[in-house]
Amino acid sequence: SKEAENDPRIWKAVWEQIRGIGADFKETRYPSHGEQQAAWTRFQVIVSEVKETQQRERREGEKNERRIESELDSLTSTVNAASSGRADWREIWASFGRIRELIKTSRIPSREAREEIWQRLNALNDRAREYGDASKRESELRGRKSAEYKNEIIDKANSARPLSAWESSIADLIIAPIRAVVDAVTLGLLSQQVDDRRGELQACSENMKAAWGLLEKHKDQMLGRDKHEVFQALREIQDALDSAWTDWKQSNQRLYESKREAHDARKAAFEDRVKTNIGKLEERRDRLNDVLRHKESHLDELRDQRDSAWNDNFRDRVEGWIDEEEKAVDDIRGKIDQIESWIEAEKD
Repeated sequence: SKEAENDPRIWKAVWEQIRGIGADFKETRYPSHGEQQAAWTRFQVIVSEVKETQQRERREGEKNERRIESELDSLTSTVNAASSGRADWREIWASFGRIRELIKTSRIPSREAREEIWQRLNALNDRAREYGDASKRESELRGRKSAEYKNEIIDKANSARPLSAWESSIADLIIAPIRAVVDAVTLGLLSQQVDDRRGELQACSENMKAAWGLLEKHKDQMLGRDKHEVFQALREIQDALDSAWTDWKQSNQRLYESKREAHDARKAAFEDRVKTNIGKLEERRDRLNDVLRHKESHLDELRDQRDSAWNDNFRDRVEGWIDEEEKAVDDIRGKIDQIESWIEAEKD
């Protein structure tokens, strides 16, 4: 029985030996009844120990079986989930190896139970390989589609790249006469060139927007490396486009600077009127703030009177005064907020 603890296959031989010894007791005559009883008692103690050991091992085996079944249940859920989405196949195959080793090294109650576990594991392994192969094919397809999306987006982005430096072609025309009297023909020519460049950059911006939109649309179907490459390309072209817009704005600013000079006087007058309006509004706001501080101080006095009131009637009257004052305070604050918004609008 000690050997059977290390090799469960021996238990059958142990019980055959026990049955043989039990049969021998029936055929063996002892010198005395006491010696026979002592031998029989010793034999029963050994049998009880064997039963207890087997029961303990059976419980341990059942525990191991439940543990392995639980591991298989978990792995089954993982494999089933892998069939409909991305999966960490390295971890899945590591789990298969871990369960195989657990089956090999764990005591299991019966050969039938062990065989059933092995069959379940092998069936699950076959299913996992099927899913893994499908996942590989899907990954390859995803790679091809990702490359297609990448090329499509970069092609669209390249169509958003501005033409070579345009500003240098009109810079001399703009800078020289900017403070001088410009004849109508020259001014018209410059205006037309600026407008044409604006139209070109607007078309580039639309293409750039479309390229970013394609990236947003397809990013979930693209591989990380392709997304990175696309983003770098889009960022480089976007920077070039932004720089072109900056140059255009500077040229446009220089072109129309002389036109704005004619409006300086009216602008100054307008600013004077706005500043006057702001001053009046600020004076009105300050007066309302003074009233607000007075009202808030009065509220504090009323609350003190309410808290120290000697009877309910007087307390109710004070509560009414407080309500009136709080409404007045809210009204003043609303007016102050309105004036502040007017001031901000005037400043804008």
